[in-house]
Amino acid sequence: MKPLLPFGELISSGWTQFTRDWKTNLELSIRILGASLLGFVATLLSSPLPAIGALVLRLIAVVAGAAMIVHTTIVLTDVIRKRDLSDEKVKYDDAKGRMLFWPFLWISILRSLATIGGLILFALPGIWMSIVFAFAPILLLDEGLRGNQALAASHQLVKGRWWQTFFRLLGSSAVTGFLMVTATLVIATFIGLFVGFDKSLTLATTGSSLGTQVSLVDGLQGILTGIIQAIFLPLIIIYQVKIYHSLKKTR
Repeated sequence: MKPLLPFGELISSGWTQFTRDWKTNLELSIRILGASLLGFVATLLSSPLPAIGALVLRLIAVVAGAAMIVHTTIVLTDVIRKRDLSDEKVKYDDAKGRMLFWPFLWISILRSLATIGGLILFALPGIWMSIVFAFAPILLLDEGLRGNQALAASHQLVKGRWWQTFFRLLGSSAVTGFLMVTATLVIATFIGLFVGFDKSLTLATTGSSLGTQVSLVDGLQGILTGIIQAIFLPLIIIYQVKIYHSLKKTR
């Protein structure tokens, strides 16, 4: 087996693709913000309702928002996967996102159960499984594999190169995490120019009282989180796709 894509090249090429395709990707990832806005609206509307009514309304908003996020992730991943292999522009396919919604969700559930089970047994098995099965959702889009087949194929892809894969996933996550934290602080600082820096910092971190109801603050936090996710979700997926393609090419 050949060595995987060097870490420095992974980071630089991923950033190049991110800046090159930011407009197309943002048109899709901005839907994540829609899920956050849905939760914010549900929070506002549930305030005058009885406890059970407020709970039901928020639960509906959470389920609807999660469905939006899953669908957006499918379509965005498929676009980035194709774009990483070609210089030609790629049109996104919402119909494919709907068609693969349940298979994608099922793979995500299986991955989560396997990882959580490993963590319950001991931390290391959980970490091992999270890396081994990391590419199962991409294999659904790339090769049409579903359920356990996708998990098994991801395992075979990573087999013998776990540490190489681990450090690339960890390193790219660290880079993206740093950018997300920096962007959050920049946005919080901008908000602080209008509402005060102590309040904006609270909004970006703990969600404590800003002189309004805590539930409203939680809604505002959700919107801020949605903005950050909409901006950087494409970069997260780009790095995962590049590592996946590198694993396939060097097998």
